[in-house]
Amino acid sequence: MNPIYKIVISCFLFASLVSSAGGQVECSSLDIVVSRSSIIILGEVEQAVLTYLDQPQMYNVPAEFQYNVTVFEVSVVRLAKGFSVSPVYVIGEERDPNTTFIVGQQYVLFLSNLKDSCAPSPPYSPCTLPSTPSSATFYIQPEGKFRVSNHTVYYGYQAGGPCTPLPNGVPLDQFMARISYLSYNTALTITTALFLGLGSGALLYRRRMTSKRPSPTPVAEQR
Repeated sequence: MNPIYKIVISCFLFASLVSSAGGQVECSSLDIVVSRSSIIILGEVEQAVLTYLDQPQMYNVPAEFQYNVTVFEVSVVRLAKGFSVSPVYVIGEERDPNTTFIVGQQYVLFLSNLKDSCAPSPPYSPCTLPSTPSSATFYIQPEGKFRVSNHTVYYGYQAGGPCTPLPNGVPLDQFMARISYLSYNTALTITTALFLGLGSGALLYRRRMTSKRPSPTPVAEQR
């Protein structure tokens, strides 16, 4: 493999480790949920658009059970991280479609693309995807759903474990500003890591190429 490709791949792997370093803990603080999400939106649930039969991906064996999953259309009111069209289609994270979302309710959602979550098939069983546009279909990150009421953000689940508690009862503008700040810091860390890695790699490559150059042949002294 071309040394330049090796350098670039190594840099991306290093950046991925930097961005997901918090994934080894038992629960998720806000900065971890931010780093895991490809987009973060303030969205309003418009309607349930379809229900499809899903099944977990299994390794080298057929899926053992199936269950109904509802896809909701969510209009993007405000974008805190990433780039997105509106509306987006969000997979309800609970198996009871009546308890996932309330139509007309606003939520702050930490989302990742559903297609990107599919494991390769084979060796895994096929990944089941809805008929909505794959580029605009997302799943909610764990602990990535916050209800908004009267311009205040509420976290609907209890966040235990050793992490910093997730915000609850926080003014919406303050919450969105915090997300933007954390998103900027994550992007800055990754960019810095990439520049440092590329700079170090380029220097090593230059030294290697210099060391391979043949020594100049001495010219015979003219008499």
